Amino acid sequence: MIIKFSHIRLLVQGCKFFFKFYNEKFGLELDFGKPLIIFLLSFINGIFVGCDFTQNYEYTIVNETSNDVVIKTVFNQSDNRIRFKDSSYIVKSREKLTFIQEYGLCGRGYIPEDIYISEDTIPPVSKFDILIQDTIQSKLRLRKYWEFSAIKQIGTYKLRVTDSIR
Repeated sequence: MIIKFSHIRLLVQGCKFFFKFYNEKFGLELDFGKPLIIFLLSFINGIFVGCDFTQNYEYTIVNETSNDVVIKTVFNQSDNRIRFKDSSYIVKSREKLTFIQEYGLCGRGYIPEDIYISEDTIPPVSKFDILIQDTIQSKLRLRKYWEFSAIKQIGTYKLRVTDSIR
C-alpha cells in the first residue's frame, strides 16, 4: 500500500472538520493539534505494523496402516525454518503428524505454489527417516508420494502411508 501526501492531507482535513463540528454541536473548545498528532501516529503505525503475512508449508504424515509409523529426524542449523528437534516421532494407526516450515513474508491473498519436482526429497531437512515395521522407507521422501494442496498463505504436502504404498 502506498501512502501519498494527499492522503495524509485529506485525513488531516477530515479531523479538522470533525473537531469543528464537535465544537459547534456541543459548545466545547477542543485543541485538535495534540489529539490529531496522536491519531495520525497511531493510524500510520497500524498501517506499517499490521500488514505482515507469512507463508508456511506444512508436511503432514497420515498413517492409514494398522502399524505404527516412526519418524526419526535430525535438526541441522541449515534447516532453521522447520519447527522440530532431533527426535523420534511415533504416528499411531489412523493418526497424523504435521511439521511446519516457515517460508517467509508474502502478500495477503498469496496462495503458495508446489516448489518441488517429483524426484525431490521432502521435507527439506538433513535427516527424515520414515520407518514402518523397523524398515526405513526412503522412497517415501520422494515428492511423487506426497499430495499437494494450498490455501491462502499455507501450502500442504500430505503423505498417506497405506499398506499398498510400502
